[in-house]
Order: sequence, then structure tokens, then C-alpha cells
Amino acid sequence: MGISKYLQMPNSVINSFLSTKKKSKKELLKELDLPSKKPMIGILLEGDVSERDEMMLKTVVEALSHIDVNIVVISEKDHQWGTIKNMRVIDYDRKKRKKLLEAADIALGLNFNDVEEMLLNGVIPVSHVRAELEDYNPNQESGNAFLYKGENPWSAFAALVRAIETYKFPYDWKNIVRDGIGSVKS
Repeated sequence: MGISKYLQMPNSVINSFLSTKKKSKKELLKELDLPSKKPMIGILLEGDVSERDEMMLKTVVEALSHIDVNIVVISEKDHQWGTIKNMRVIDYDRKKRKKLLEAADIALGLNFNDVEEMLLNGVIPVSHVRAELEDYNPNQESGNAFLYKGENPWSAFAALVRAIETYKFPYDWKNIVRDGIGSVKS
């Protein structure tokens, strides 16, 4: 992740990209009647979700309901979420999926999700360790994701909290997005 990568994407390009993303987010939040100025966490559920993954997701979402964030789940199936503050569940289709990726700040990356597509859309994955992702290191100001190692909801939740807290620092967040986009192999 050296300095040469930063030379590949000038500030004007990343600023323009983030401006477009901000507009997409504003439109989706308005459409879903969610408050603005909060990080938007996307959860993309495509196909069957294992019972283990579903239980993990429900625990993580319940914990997130106590934090000031917006949660948007796109799913092909009803997972019986209950009523969660600032959460919307929308039925899956390709257009809605694209719209969510264009608007979300953070996504909980499950094993079946395409994290490279997330990165190309400026969405920072919170994911179990994967070869294509590098855990964000605030001291080095490098990384393209927030990774967790434990196979439990609390490890995922801790990584989400790190992402949410880092989101509050626009300079750092812009660099993570830049690292994410730059890390995808052409």
C-alpha cells in the first residue's frame, strides 16, 4: 500500500467520487425515510443464508440498534428482523442492490458477498479475514476494510464499531475509500 497508489487517484477524482456517493446516499435515505448524517451500513443477503450466519446477523443488528447508524438490508427472503430503530429491509433486485452499493458507507461482508464490488463502489467492508482485504491500521493510515477474526457476532460488532468511529474522521475515511478503490485489481 505504498505512496504510489495515492498518485494513481488524485484528490479531485476521489472528492468527485465521494460527492456523487453523498448524493446517492442522500437520495436513498430520503426514499427510505431514514435520518441523514449517520453512517449507512448495508447488508446484502443474496440466496440462502445459513442458520449460523442468520443468528450472527440478528445479534449484530440488535447490537447496532443501540448505536446511531442507519441499517439497510437487501434480501431475497424474509428473515424476521422485528422492529429495529433506523433499519429498513428492502426486497432484493439488481437495481436496488446497485443503489445500495452506490449509497452505503459500510457493508457487513459475509462469505458469499463480493467485497471487490463493495470496494469499487466506495463501500468499506467489515468482514471476516480475506486475502483481498487489509485491516485498517490507523497508525499507518492504511487498509481497505475492518476485519474480524473471531467466528462470533461480537467480533463482527467490534469491527463495525471501529469502522463507525473511523467514519467520523473525514480525512481518514477518504483515505480508506481511496485505498479500497485502489486495491481492486483491474
